Amino acid sequence: MVSLPAYFLVGRSIELALKSFLLLQGNTERELKAVSHDLAAALDAAGELNLSSLIVVPPEADQGVRWINNYYETKDLEYPTTGFKSYPPIHYLVAFSEALLIALQPRLRRWRP
Repeated sequence: MVSLPAYFLVGRSIELALKSFLLLQGNTERELKAVSHDLAAALDAAGELNLSSLIVVPPEADQGVRWINNYYETKDLEYPTTGFKSYPPIHYLVAFSEALLIALQPRLRRWRP
């Protein structure tokens, strides 16, 4: 059984963690707003700023983020529409979110705007 709230919440966790990384790398508020709620854009931007120096993104997590982004960015997880849909295994997204937050934690604790 698919839990749309769970997919939404893990998507939000990934979005905020990636935006935190981008902020730590010097992105401005304007740049973060340009990413909007696009998880794929946030992941790509983080990759360009050397996310791999902090965490290795497993291929299944990368694929899962890009897959769920279709529903997350359009708010279909919050306000579902009808029709056939398929979702990535949520455990890949949860594991990625958790690993990303753990890797960011020391830097976020030291961060001061």
